[in-house]
Amino acid sequence: MRIALSILVLLLSIPSLAAAERIYRSTDDQGNPLFTDQPPSNDARPMHLAPLTTVPAVKPGQGNAQAASADAQAGTRPTAPPYTGVRVTYPPAGEAVRHNGGLVPFRVQLQPDGTALKPGHKVRIVLDGDPRASGSSLQVTVSPVNRGPHTVRAQVLDEDGQVVVESPPVKFFLLRASIGNN
Repeated sequence: MRIALSILVLLLSIPSLAAAERIYRSTDDQGNPLFTDQPPSNDARPMHLAPLTTVPAVKPGQGNAQAASADAQAGTRPTAPPYTGVRVTYPPAGEAVRHNGGLVPFRVQLQPDGTALKPGHKVRIVLDGDPRASGSSLQVTVSPVNRGPHTVRAQVLDEDGQVVVESPPVKFFLLRASIGNN
């Protein structure tokens, strides 16, 4: 029975057969059902299939407008973005921090407070204008970070890698041990 069902699904998925006017069902000598677009025997009977469901293609850049239009027609409103903001909580703004190995664990907080990172979303750390690291938690470590002044921003990316929300820049200073500063 599974084989017969698999054959039916296969036949219905082939575009040329799906476009055929009729599909016939018959049985072979062992009693197995057969499906074809030509009547193979006198006992073959035509099957009446429901029309295929089709969905129009969405052109790039039109997806959100069409979704909003569909929501409006359905009487629903699109869901609000899960975050109203994001901010860098570590390193503290304007302060000097010491990480001798150059590994800096950047921490961010989503707003409203207590909001969790949505599944599939990532936090990306942009250090001095360059995307340096990303991760699926609210702490992302960047290495190596040289000593001196730096500016960091955090971005939340959706499943498609698009920026959902971005933090304001935070300036901090990294201190590292130096042989010259004994």
